Amino acid sequence: FLLWHGLGYWLSERQLRRNSRPVEERICRLLAQVCQEIGTAVEKRPVAVLYGSRISSPMLAGLFHPVILLPQASYSDQELSFIFRHELVHFRRHLYYKLLLMAANAFHWYNPLIYLMVRRANADLELSCDSAVVEGADTARRLAYSETILASVSGAGGRQSYLTTYFWG
Repeated sequence: FLLWHGLGYWLSERQLRRNSRPVEERICRLLAQVCQEIGTAVEKRPVAVLYGSRISSPMLAGLFHPVILLPQASYSDQELSFIFRHELVHFRRHLYYKLLLMAANAFHWYNPLIYLMVRRANADLELSCDSAVVEGADTARRLAYSETILASVSGAGGRQSYLTTYFWG
């Protein structure tokens, strides 16, 4: 189980990075600004941002060298701010939980209830992340965040890996 998922993750991340390209300086500055606003210390573990040519939704990938991948789409600064906040909350709080879920699934691979638990836990991680992004926001900002997620969902597809987080999850 661990070998299968580990190898699949390694190959997937390698392909994602190979088929990516740098983003504009404006986007890098916006990521740095959002990191500063929410207090994510990127000096210890820097988070890169790249365009991914084979993805349909923004995502965070990489356990040791995290990167936010953006699809080839145009985003407003507000949309990018929401995306970065969402993915940075995952970066700060959820990647190690996903490792724990994978370990639980590996030890109990024969138990169908564990697969259900992992699915529900991943859904809860997404809801927790969404709550953190809109915490203290007014109704207009919450609506704008919801619209950003819905716009992302319209083009989303594919299967999520254990150690990646999709914006539309």
